[in-house]
Amino acid sequence: MAPVTVDSGKAPREGTCCGDPKPPTRIVDKNAGKEKVRREGRCRVTGYSFELTRFHLVGRDLGGDDVDDNIVPIDQEIHMRWEHAPGGKKRFGPAIWNSLYAWEKDYVLEKKGVDFVRRYYGVDLLGGSS
Repeated sequence: MAPVTVDSGKAPREGTCCGDPKPPTRIVDKNAGKEKVRREGRCRVTGYSFELTRFHLVGRDLGGDDVDDNIVPIDQEIHMRWEHAPGGKKRFGPAIWNSLYAWEKDYVLEKKGVDFVRRYYGVDLLGGSS
């Protein structure tokens, strides 16, 4: 099945003047990253090869695409802690960010910017304290 793009469908925030007349689209591909996870075969944080999941660097709910540059292999336990445990992002964010290849970092930065990396991964690329 070929990837498709979908409209984000988000309305402008209340109190704002104007919304983007054409909301950003997202690439959707249910098979994205599967081969990458199989090929790498190890969690980017722990190095273990048990129960790997496809982790979106920019979450789908945040407009992240289903493309290999946005997906890395992460142990299922780390993924669950990232999503649900208090402090999960703070605990694992720097380790995930530091495990990325340049093209994966480029994807995140192009999609969301430097401030997102600071807030989401706890890594300040501009050299200040976070």
